[in-house]
Amino acid sequence: MFGGRLRLVHLVMGTIAIVGTLVITACGQSSSSAASKKLVVGLASEGLEAPFPAAIAQGAQSIASKYGIKLITLDGKLTESTQEADVRTLIADHVNGIIIDVIDPGPTTSLIKEANAAHIPVMLVHGYAGSTANPVYPGVAFEVDENEVHAGVEAGQLALKADPSGGEVAIVTGTPGYVAVTQREDGFLSVIKPTGKYTVVATLPGDWTPTGGYNACSSVLQSHPHVTLFYTESDDMALGCLKAVQADHSNAKIVSIGGESAIKSDIANGTVYGTICYEPYTEGQIVMKACTTF
Repeated sequence: MFGGRLRLVHLVMGTIAIVGTLVITACGQSSSSAASKKLVVGLASEGLEAPFPAAIAQGAQSIASKYGIKLITLDGKLTESTQEADVRTLIADHVNGIIIDVIDPGPTTSLIKEANAAHIPVMLVHGYAGSTANPVYPGVAFEVDENEVHAGVEAGQLALKADPSGGEVAIVTGTPGYVAVTQREDGFLSVIKPTGKYTVVATLPGDWTPTGGYNACSSVLQSHPHVTLFYTESDDMALGCLKAVQADHSNAKIVSIGGESAIKSDIANGTVYGTICYEPYTEGQIVMKACTTF
């Protein structure tokens, strides 16, 4: 069993890559005990086609390989029902521990209870279970999460620099139903609204994909041709939005969240103003290293 409960809030802030402070509490046994036990750990990923959860999985695998742990990674395909089935598969396989890359905090609570009933420890990454992030949901041994509201705040502050004169703003959110969608929006609005200089003229879902970002921004530009700034809640959507902005010959600035490698060249050449960076690979490493305390 685990030696204790961990609550880690991991936020990386900056326009390219500035690593934030990691705070870890109540860790358990020495990690040197893991290799001799030949542990099998299951990772129920959000969806391996999306860069963020894919990087989490890669980080987890790097630590699993280092400590001789067998990691079974299942692809949730960004669908809650698929992830639920994946977790139940891992429970049926009697793995030594289950990592859930959280899609929806509500249904995750029942999965935690099912795993606990089978005496399988549960770790959460990139999200939490239940109605609030604090305290950690009962039955969760370790949790690695970001501060999504604060990321939105940082994006809002970036927007003030990108478009200091103010104007029309459009928000491109992720897939409806994700807690991060609301949190990233709330943090952003908490910064730009008090200035009185910005008017949010549209809020459209981009479903975390470049295609979704392109479609959302194209729609906005058709109905609001004078929009001055786009806030996209992921870099994938920012890349799609950039294509829409360029196709429309718009001067609208783009600020985003993610810190993905694919967007760095666009920031460097000025076509995207900036992004707020996370480090999902590191998150995967941290949650997997927690498993070495079995």
